[in-house]
Amino acid sequence: MSISSLSRNIVNGPNRDRLIDAFKYAYDEERLTPGFAISVGKTLDMDGTERIITNKITDITISSLQHESGSGDTFNFDGWCSVALYFGSKEKKYTFSGYYNARTRKGVMNFKE
Repeated sequence: MSISSLSRNIVNGPNRDRLIDAFKYAYDEERLTPGFAISVGKTLDMDGTERIITNKITDITISSLQHESGSGDTFNFDGWCSVALYFGSKEKKYTFSGYYNARTRKGVMNFKE
């Protein structure tokens, strides 16, 4: 059995404190949702302007968090979540790994089924 992996860009995410708090309280009864939005497609407006279609990840648990460099703003992280990875699809459960820059609020997440 092969494990498929899908990569999506983080187009908007939490600040550094919210990310660290989401990790800190990952196993509490009332988890903190850090608020990631990922790109799931593109569309063209009537005037030809390209627009990114996003989905928010609402159910997420960050199980590991690591500083990526000495800047204090870049992180590697892992966990699991429920999200719709395609425009118009239903949410599914995935494990993920990712890279995130809390200063630019951008990064990438790799989802595995």
